[in-house]
Amino acid sequence: MTLSNRRPEKERIDVEDLEEKDMNIYTGGVYYNYLGKPFTGFMIHGYFENGQLSGETEYVEGEDMGWVIEYYDNGRVENESLQYGATNVYFAEYDKEGSKISSHFFAPELLEKVCIITGEDPNNVKE
Repeated sequence: MTLSNRRPEKERIDVEDLEEKDMNIYTGGVYYNYLGKPFTGFMIHGYFENGQLSGETEYVEGEDMGWVIEYYDNGRVENESLQYGATNVYFAEYDKEGSKISSHFFAPELLEKVCIITGEDPNNVKE
């Protein structure tokens, strides 16, 4: 699995370009603004020396909600989780060639809810 497979239509912004706004007292997460408004899109964590993306987190209205994805330096997904706030709904890990090693639903009852909030298609989230 590569970057283009998860929500390529969403805006992606480097963490340095986002403004920390507030702390979520329930989850401990940070709310982010972009250009003076609550950020919706993917926050890019950084890059490997070769220029490949190292990780990204999805935000909706300033709050981390949706996909958290870490990459190998070859650009393939190392692991991904679908988050509903601080709750991990789904997690999958992959080898360096992109084959799924394992996956698990931790809170399947929240899948539809997080998909409605983020716009993700629940059919794209599979064990």
